[in-house]
Amino acid sequence: LKNSNSRTIGMRFRGSRMKPSLELPLTKVSRNAERFQVRKIITVIFHILLILKGLEGLKMNKKIIYIDMDGVLADFDGTVDQLFRENPGKFCENTKIVDGKAYRSNSSIPGIFGMLKPVAGALDAVNELSQNYDLFVLSSLPWGNATAAQEKVLWLKRYFGEDENSVFYKRIIFSSRKDLAIGDYLIDDRPTNGAEKFPGKVLRFGGEEFPDWRAVLDFFEREI
Repeated sequence: LKNSNSRTIGMRFRGSRMKPSLELPLTKVSRNAERFQVRKIITVIFHILLILKGLEGLKMNKKIIYIDMDGVLADFDGTVDQLFRENPGKFCENTKIVDGKAYRSNSSIPGIFGMLKPVAGALDAVNELSQNYDLFVLSSLPWGNATAAQEKVLWLKRYFGEDENSVFYKRIIFSSRKDLAIGDYLIDDRPTNGAEKFPGKVLRFGGEEFPDWRAVLDFFEREI
């Protein structure tokens, strides 16, 4: 009996020792599986948050409006006509003579772009549009006027500011191929320099549909 009991006790002892040895690996596997599932859920949630953030970013992206300068922001024709009337000895409207020198066009006259006055309503309209759209100046340069670019930049700084928070800070593009610009809208008074082939919506400023900035603002209020 003693031997029998000893064997029984030994079997139970061995059994009690074997039971944990069989359950321990299963417990580890179970815990590892749970941890894996938790990590998987966290990863899925993380990617969902990234997607939602991306969608929010797309929603917040503003549409792009390109704005021509001469005849849209700056009153080129009106200012030039006034200069000719006020300075008949210096400006000659028919022959484009300034200080005795003949020029091919008004836009070739040095300093002319710095003299321009803003188009009526342009300054307020730009500030209003900048609240809901990304604005860029898209203007061509006359081939015969080497100072035009500098004059135009200084003009924009004078009327719209020159610090980093100004509406056109580092948003000035000079090009005679406006059809290459990528954006949603172009406000231009002429169909030249590629404007007629601009891939987005073209607002012909000064025309029947958009005779002034009030009409332009009304259009974009409907677009929002």
